[in-house]
Amino acid sequence: MEPLIPAPDVLPLPAPVWVFEVLLVFTFILHLVPMNLLFGGGLLAAISHMRAGKDKNHLRLAKRLSELFPIVIAFTVTLGVAPLLFVQVLYGQFVYSSSILMANAWFFVIPALIVAYYLAYLVRFKWDALGGMRAGLVWTMAIIVAVIGFIYSNNFSLMLRPDTWARHYFADPASGSLNWSDPALYPRYLHMLVGAVAVAGVWILILGVRRRSGDVEWSNWAVQYGARMFMHATLLNILIGFWFLVALPKNVMMIFMGQNIAATIILFVSLIMTAAAWMLMNKASRATDPRKPAIAGAAHVLAILIFMAIMRQQVRTASLEPYFRLDDLAVEPQWGPFAMFAGTLVVGLAALAWLIKVALWAKPVPDSES
Repeated sequence: MEPLIPAPDVLPLPAPVWVFEVLLVFTFILHLVPMNLLFGGGLLAAISHMRAGKDKNHLRLAKRLSELFPIVIAFTVTLGVAPLLFVQVLYGQFVYSSSILMANAWFFVIPALIVAYYLAYLVRFKWDALGGMRAGLVWTMAIIVAVIGFIYSNNFSLMLRPDTWARHYFADPASGSLNWSDPALYPRYLHMLVGAVAVAGVWILILGVRRRSGDVEWSNWAVQYGARMFMHATLLNILIGFWFLVALPKNVMMIFMGQNIAATIILFVSLIMTAAAWMLMNKASRATDPRKPAIAGAAHVLAILIFMAIMRQQVRTASLEPYFRLDDLAVEPQWGPFAMFAGTLVVGLAALAWLIKVALWAKPVPDSES
């Protein structure tokens, strides 16, 4: 039985399809960086709170991360709007259908995010007053963020499986259901989760490099700890990545196995870059001056995130190919409004770059004695 898929939006695209594909991948990369810091950093901060009673280094790391979480959540949410909109523009009939099929779970995202945001601010500004309650609040925030990530993985995997939509609907027409039966859901989610821990490890390493002028002992500990978290998480994520690959439908998996030269090359290069990043982080953890290998390693990790975003789009395109091709969308270019959008985007990115520069070059606040 052929799945019933809604027709695409009748309004034509105001620019060629490839422009929106590029914008989708580009804006998703912008969202991916703070999202990884929040997702992985929340888990590492929660672990540091557990170990803070016996290790002052973990206490100071937990405080550092807690100071940054409100900013990271703001960046994650704000930068996540654009890629979600571009997905809706290109694949609206699929993502709207999967969202409706999930029903209550999808509605849960907004109130859950609000609670996580308030918890981040509470821990940030009531650090001393909360005392022993901090660990529980940070764990709650981390779990909420992890659940939100799981819901998103459900939605964006369910949109790729129109053949299962009828089964999901009749399972619970009123409340909806999650995409439990998809064998690719679990490695997909774990790949994101463990990868976020690896990126958060790089973040901690950079925090250590930035603090060397203030406290060399803590800085060295942070560099080594962050590098270890990255290396351990990366080794585990390579295994999960292969699990994810073989769990994909065969027609999708084969585009990375030679059927699509571009996809195969991107996968191969990303594996090489991952190995290079691992070696650079290992070098940074052992170096007297870790700045150069740390910066080079962080650049490699950023490149890997770019490749992952591109491969994500390739998986989406290949998965939906039996039902829909982007070339089928109507296009009527409107270059005037598009030029206004492009100009606004450039100005926004320039403002964002300035904000990041100010934050990176800000003088670290001296640590209070703990």
